Amino acid sequence: MDTVWRSTAYSNNTKIRIFNTNVKSVLLYGCETWKLTKTIIHQLQVLINRCIRRILKIFWPVQISNQELWARAKQKPIELEIRQRKWGWLGHTLCRPPGDIAKAALEWNPQGTRSCDRP
Repeated sequence: MDTVWRSTAYSNNTKIRIFNTNVKSVLLYGCETWKLTKTIIHQLQVLINRCIRRILKIFWPVQISNQELWARAKQKPIELEIRQRKWGWLGHTLCRPPGDIAKAALEWNPQGTRSCDRP
């Protein structure tokens, strides 16, 4: 994608739209079921910030905050976007019929205790 980011044939708005539709959608595929950790969030945010800085041609001597970077690119923090996707997925899952396996997985409560042996 570096050739697209460096190209002068496309405007920055077009590059941001390409980034959102092609890169970010693939990057966040299935994020509704992830267990979010600080490490995962940090790694995703670093990659997204690096791509946005390349798109907007903001390189080393110029220092701007991440919040200003997100404002220029009209982006939200990745943690907020993942949480919105999780809540949307949860809403769709709760609307499923009672016997559905996805809904049963949400309501599953394991009973009993684990044995003392090795797992």
